[in-house]
Amino acid sequence: MKKFSTVIILMLLTAMFVSACSKSNSESNEQLIEKAESLFNEERSLSDKFDEDVVKLYSDEAEIKFVIIQSGKKQEMKYGGKEFKEMVARSMSLAKERNDKDVYSDVKYEVLEDKRVKITANRYSNLYKYDSPFSCIVGPDTNGEWKFLKVDFEMHR
Repeated sequence: MKKFSTVIILMLLTAMFVSACSKSNSESNEQLIEKAESLFNEERSLSDKFDEDVVKLYSDEAEIKFVIIQSGKKQEMKYGGKEFKEMVARSMSLAKERNDKDVYSDVKYEVLEDKRVKITANRYSNLYKYDSPFSCIVGPDTNGEWKFLKVDFEMHR
C-alpha cells in the first residue's frame, strides 16, 4: 500500500509540474498581439527609413504573394522569402530616390490557432496614390524568432 501511495504522489507531482511548465511557456493572446504589433511597427519604421535591414524581419521560408493590377489586367506574383528579401534589398535605393512609402490604416490583429498572428490593414501608396488591402501572418520561424511568414497585397500601376 505504501508503494501505491508513493506512485500516486509522484504522478500528482509530475502532473502539477507539467501543468506549471505549460502555463509558463504559453503566451496569452495579448502577448502574441504585442509581439506582432512590435514586429509590424519595426517593419514600418525600417521601411520608412529605406533601411535594408528590413529584410531581416522576413523569414527565409516566407511566402510572398502580390497582385499587380495594370490597365484592368491582373498578374499574380509569388516569391519565396529569400528571393523576396534579395529583391527588396536591390530595389531599396530606387524606392528611396522616389520616396516610395506606404501608409497603413485600419490595422487589425487576429491570433490564429497555431499562436501566429494575422495582420490586416488598408495600404495606401503615396507614390501611386491608391488604397489596397494588405494582410500578413507573423510568428516564430523555424529558429523561434518572430518574423513575417506570409504576406499578401496588391500593387496598382
